[in-house]
Amino acid sequence: MKELGIYRKEYRTTIDIFVDMVHQYEVFTEEFEKQGYKVQEEYTNKAGATNMRKPPHIFSYGKIKDGYIYIFKFTLSKSKVFRKCNSRKTK
Repeated sequence: MKELGIYRKEYRTTIDIFVDMVHQYEVFTEEFEKQGYKVQEEYTNKAGATNMRKPPHIFSYGKIKDGYIYIFKFTLSKSKVFRKCNSRKTK
């Protein structure tokens, strides 16, 4: 971003959050693959009843999605970066 001339120090926290999200996504994807891409699993509760439930890592997608919304809110989306770069090239 510095090389493109679009970096601001105010973006530092957002960039750190984004980096953490990418790391979490990679860990999630690896775990999801190891488990055979299962979107449901059997779960036995304290009473001994067995039910189907979503594995906890499935909920990570929602958190990652929320993070992406946060990133877009602060105009760090790839398309906006490209637009800024292209507009500077034409000036």
